[in-house]
Amino acid sequence: MEDDYPEPPSTNYATDDIYFKMMSEDDAIQAFRKDGYDKYKSRVQRFRNTPKDGKFATSPSVHHVAFEKNTDKPIGVIGYAPYKDFLLGSGIHVRDTSRGRGLMRLLFREMIRNKGNRKLIVNFSSRRAMKYYLSEGFRQLDESELPDELIEEISIGNANGNIGTLEKYYIHNSSWWAAIKTEVV
Repeated sequence: MEDDYPEPPSTNYATDDIYFKMMSEDDAIQAFRKDGYDKYKSRVQRFRNTPKDGKFATSPSVHHVAFEKNTDKPIGVIGYAPYKDFLLGSGIHVRDTSRGRGLMRLLFREMIRNKGNRKLIVNFSSRRAMKYYLSEGFRQLDESELPDELIEEISIGNANGNIGTLEKYYIHNSSWWAAIKTEVV
Protein backbone atom coordinates (compact mmCIF):
# COMPACT_ATOMS: atom_id res chain seq x y z
CA MET A 1 0.00 0.00 0.00
CA GLU A 2 1.35 3.40 -0.99
CA ASP A 3 1.64 6.15 1.64
CA ASP A 4 -0.31 9.34 1.03
CA TYR A 5 2.30 11.26 3.00
CA PRO A 6 5.80 10.02 2.22
CA GLU A 7 8.50 10.58 4.82
CA PRO A 8 10.51 13.74 4.17
CA PRO A 9 14.19 13.23 3.35
CA SER A 10 16.38 13.15 6.43
CA THR A 11 18.87 15.62 5.01
CA ASN A 12 18.76 19.29 5.87
CA TYR A 13 17.61 21.88 3.38
CA ALA A 14 20.33 23.81 1.59
CA THR A 15 19.90 27.21 -0.01
CA ASP A 16 19.82 25.47 -3.42
CA ASP A 17 16.76 23.43 -2.37
CA ILE A 18 14.45 26.39 -1.81
CA TYR A 19 13.46 29.76 -3.19
CA PHE A 20 11.71 32.68 -1.53
CA LYS A 21 8.79 34.87 -2.46
CA MET A 22 8.05 38.05 -0.56
CA MET A 23 4.33 38.69 0.00
CA SER A 24 1.70 40.05 2.35
CA GLU A 25 0.42 38.02 5.29
CA ASP A 26 -2.87 37.26 3.49
CA ASP A 27 -1.04 36.10 0.36
CA ALA A 28 1.29 33.91 2.46
CA ILE A 29 -1.69 32.25 4.17
CA GLN A 30 -3.34 31.72 0.79
CA ALA A 31 -0.18 30.15 -0.68
CA PHE A 32 -0.29 27.50 2.04
CA ARG A 33 -4.05 27.00 1.79
CA LYS A 34 -3.91 26.54 -1.99
CA ASP A 35 -1.52 23.70 -1.31
CA GLY A 36 -3.92 22.09 1.18
CA TYR A 37 -2.12 23.21 4.34
CA ASP A 38 -4.15 25.18 6.89
CA LYS A 39 -1.92 25.23 10.00
CA TYR A 40 -0.35 28.60 9.20
CA LYS A 41 -2.66 31.28 10.64
CA SER A 42 -2.79 35.06 10.72
CA ARG A 43 -1.14 37.01 13.53
CA VAL A 44 -4.55 37.92 14.94
CA GLN A 45 -5.27 34.19 15.30
CA ARG A 46 -1.77 33.19 16.50
CA PHE A 47 -0.88 35.98 18.92
CA ARG A 48 -2.53 34.86 22.14
CA ASN A 49 -1.08 37.35 24.58
CA THR A 50 -0.73 40.67 22.76
CA PRO A 51 -3.71 42.88 21.90
CA LYS A 52 -5.57 41.60 18.81
CA ASP A 53 -6.02 45.20 17.65
CA GLY A 54 -2.45 46.29 18.44
CA LYS A 55 0.43 47.21 16.14
CA PHE A 56 2.15 43.81 16.47
CA ALA A 57 -0.99 42.04 15.20
CA THR A 58 -2.38 44.49 12.65
CA SER A 59 0.42 46.54 11.05
CA PRO A 60 0.78 45.57 7.38
CA SER A 61 3.53 42.97 7.21
CA VAL A 62 6.06 41.50 4.83
CA HIS A 63 6.42 37.71 4.72
CA HIS A 64 9.22 35.68 3.18
CA VAL A 65 7.73 32.36 2.10
CA ALA A 66 10.10 29.48 1.37
CA PHE A 67 9.14 27.09 -1.43
CA GLU A 68 10.78 23.78 -2.27
CA LYS A 69 12.34 24.08 -5.72
CA ASN A 70 11.48 20.54 -6.81
CA THR A 71 7.80 20.66 -5.73
CA ASP A 72 6.92 24.39 -5.55
CA LYS A 73 5.29 23.66 -2.17
CA PRO A 74 5.33 26.41 0.46
CA ILE A 75 7.28 24.94 3.36
CA GLY A 76 8.02 27.84 5.71
CA VAL A 77 7.45 31.52 6.34
CA ILE A 78 8.91 34.34 8.41
CA GLY A 79 7.67 37.90 8.58
CA TYR A 80 7.85 41.36 10.09
CA ALA A 81 5.72 44.50 10.08
CA PRO A 82 7.39 47.86 9.49
CA TYR A 83 6.21 50.34 12.12
CA LYS A 84 7.79 53.77 12.45
CA ASP A 85 11.57 53.18 12.71
CA PHE A 86 11.17 49.54 13.78
CA LEU A 87 10.21 46.12 12.49
CA LEU A 88 7.77 44.10 14.58
CA GLY A 89 8.22 40.33 14.41
CA SER A 90 5.28 38.61 12.72
CA GLY A 91 6.35 35.08 13.52
CA ILE A 92 8.06 32.11 11.96
CA HIS A 93 6.37 28.89 10.86
CA VAL A 94 7.71 25.68 9.33
CA ARG A 95 5.31 23.26 7.70
CA ASP A 96 4.98 20.14 9.85
CA THR A 97 6.39 17.82 7.15
CA SER A 98 9.48 20.05 6.78
CA ARG A 99 10.43 20.40 10.44
CA GLY A 100 13.76 19.21 11.74
CA ARG A 101 15.58 19.86 8.47
CA GLY A 102 17.26 23.20 9.17
CA LEU A 103 14.65 25.36 7.47
CA MET A 104 14.25 27.72 10.41
CA ARG A 105 17.88 28.77 10.01
CA LEU A 106 17.33 29.53 6.30
CA LEU A 107 14.13 31.48 7.01
CA PHE A 108 15.90 33.47 9.67
CA ARG A 109 18.82 34.29 7.36
CA GLU A 110 16.43 35.42 4.60
CA MET A 111 14.67 37.80 6.98
CA ILE A 112 17.92 39.29 8.31
CA ARG A 113 19.26 39.68 4.76
CA ASN A 114 16.17 41.60 3.67
CA LYS A 115 15.19 43.63 6.73
CA GLY A 116 17.67 46.43 6.18
CA ASN A 117 19.03 48.61 8.96
CA ARG A 118 16.03 48.66 11.26
CA LYS A 119 15.74 47.25 14.75
CA LEU A 120 13.63 44.09 14.83
CA ILE A 121 11.48 43.55 17.93
CA VAL A 122 10.04 40.11 18.65
CA ASN A 123 7.64 38.98 21.43
CA PHE A 124 7.74 35.38 22.62
CA SER A 125 5.30 32.97 24.19
CA SER A 126 7.56 29.99 23.40
CA ARG A 127 10.79 29.42 25.33
CA ARG A 128 12.13 27.27 22.51
CA ALA A 129 11.67 30.03 19.93
CA MET A 130 13.14 32.65 22.25
CA LYS A 131 16.17 30.42 22.89
CA TYR A 132 16.73 30.10 19.14
CA TYR A 133 16.59 33.86 18.60
CA LEU A 134 19.05 34.39 21.48
CA SER A 135 21.42 31.94 19.77
CA GLU A 136 21.19 34.11 16.65
CA GLY A 137 22.42 37.22 18.46
CA PHE A 138 19.19 38.80 19.69
CA ARG A 139 19.32 40.45 23.09
CA GLN A 140 16.90 41.60 25.76
CA LEU A 141 14.83 44.57 24.65
CA ASP A 142 15.88 48.09 25.61
CA GLU A 143 12.56 49.95 25.77
CA SER A 144 14.15 53.41 25.97
CA GLU A 145 13.83 54.01 22.19
CA LEU A 146 10.33 52.58 21.74
CA PRO A 147 7.17 54.60 21.29
CA ASP A 148 4.71 54.40 24.21
CA GLU A 149 2.14 52.37 22.25
CA LEU A 150 4.66 49.56 21.68
CA ILE A 151 5.78 49.59 25.31
CA GLU A 152 2.11 49.28 26.33
CA GLU A 153 1.52 46.31 23.98
CA ILE A 154 4.65 44.56 25.24
CA SER A 155 3.53 45.11 28.85
CA ILE A 156 0.08 43.69 28.10
CA GLY A 157 1.68 40.69 26.40
CA ASN A 158 3.94 40.07 29.38
CA ALA A 159 1.01 40.34 31.80
CA ASN A 160 -0.89 37.79 29.66
CA GLY A 161 1.93 35.24 29.58
CA ASN A 162 4.56 36.32 27.06
CA ILE A 163 7.93 35.26 28.41
CA GLY A 164 9.97 38.08 26.94
CA THR A 165 10.78 40.45 24.13
CA LEU A 166 14.05 40.52 22.22
CA GLU A 167 15.60 42.93 19.75
CA LYS A 168 18.24 42.84 17.09
CA TYR A 169 19.77 45.72 15.26
CA TYR A 170 21.70 44.48 12.30
CA ILE A 171 23.61 46.82 10.04
CA HIS A 172 23.15 45.40 6.59
CA ASN A 173 26.38 45.24 4.61
CA SER A 174 26.29 48.25 2.33
CA SER A 175 28.67 49.76 -0.16
CA TRP A 176 29.60 52.72 2.08
CA TRP A 177 30.70 50.33 4.87
CA ALA A 178 32.79 48.33 2.42
CA ALA A 179 34.41 51.57 1.21
CA ILE A 180 35.27 52.67 4.76
CA LYS A 181 36.60 49.22 5.61
CA THR A 182 38.78 49.23 2.49
CA GLU A 183 40.22 52.64 3.34
CA VAL A 184 41.07 51.62 6.89
CA VAL A 185 42.78 48.38 5.91
